[in-house]
Amino acid sequence: MAKHGKFLVPNGKNQNGKSKDFFTCDACGTSGHGFTYHCGACKFDLHVECASLPEIEKRKDHEHPLILLCGFDADKVEGGGFSCYVCNDGIGKGCWSYCCLDCKCGTHLECVGKLIR
Repeated sequence: MAKHGKFLVPNGKNQNGKSKDFFTCDACGTSGHGFTYHCGACKFDLHVECASLPEIEKRKDHEHPLILLCGFDADKVEGGGFSCYVCNDGIGKGCWSYCCLDCKCGTHLECVGKLIR
């Protein structure tokens, strides 16, 4: 995550004091309200929970650590992207995910702790 300009903004207001009742979290893609971590330079908002995600996750069913990848870019992955190896749904461009750089696989944020279907 960028080491600049990230502020916890209460009551749905951005750092300029303008009302911003709802926001879309740039990590998980879902809407939120209330507190947000906001970076004016990067123009992103994060749920408090998403801003606190661990940078590395370990699964018992995978030999390598899974690294938090902020802003998945399918164009940079050989073959144009990958599916979540837990739920088998695609990982969308721009979505944050946990990835194994050795195996070129990954999981959605919400799937990293779930059992494989």
